[in-house]
Amino acid sequence: MQQLGSDGMKQFDSAGVDIAYLDIGTGTGTPPVLLIHGFASNVETNWVNTGWVEALNKAGYQAITSAAIPVVDLPGGAGTARIIAGELLGAKGPARTFTPVNVWDVRVKRDADLTLDLPEGHTAMLVVLGGHVTVNGTQEAGEAEMVLLGREGRDVAIHADGDATLLVLTGEPIDEPIVGYGPFVMNSEDEIRTAVTDFNSGRFGDIAAA
Repeated sequence: MQQLGSDGMKQFDSAGVDIAYLDIGTGTGTPPVLLIHGFASNVETNWVNTGWVEALNKAGYQAITSAAIPVVDLPGGAGTARIIAGELLGAKGPARTFTPVNVWDVRVKRDADLTLDLPEGHTAMLVVLGGHVTVNGTQEAGEAEMVLLGREGRDVAIHADGDATLLVLTGEPIDEPIVGYGPFVMNSEDEIRTAVTDFNSGRFGDIAAA
């Protein structure tokens, strides 16, 4: 799971086998407003699936400050990109991932045209965090909307109708079955039943008393 806060700080959490996670919203904005250390903050949260073997690892946490995230200038003066995970234009993001993943925080200037080279074969999507864009000349997307891209093409053309903020996500497909039930995502119904039993039995790790 990864979060992007208004202050540019990034959190990467590996849920593993022994953690339960909860965000408490304080409003109904887009994205939702959370209260972090007493201050209102817009937070975008994405869950990234891991393979069955990695899902059995212990939970982990990476707090990545804004200063640790490289920023690159986009071609043609189209804007900038913060490389949180993966690589773009020779810059590598600081986040550690179990499988090849790209997470780019892209800021596109008004009326700019941009072409991004995405890894062939990756599942890829664009999430519009602010503004309005046209993707590949045909698909329009505004704030809080997502564009799912095909795996076969590498280049994606973006036109920003005004200043726009995008989250570009790509990942190597795991190609494992997915079964979901409530907050649990596993590979089979048997694994779901085991996860529910573990949770109800208190086997999701220990939380130290305050």
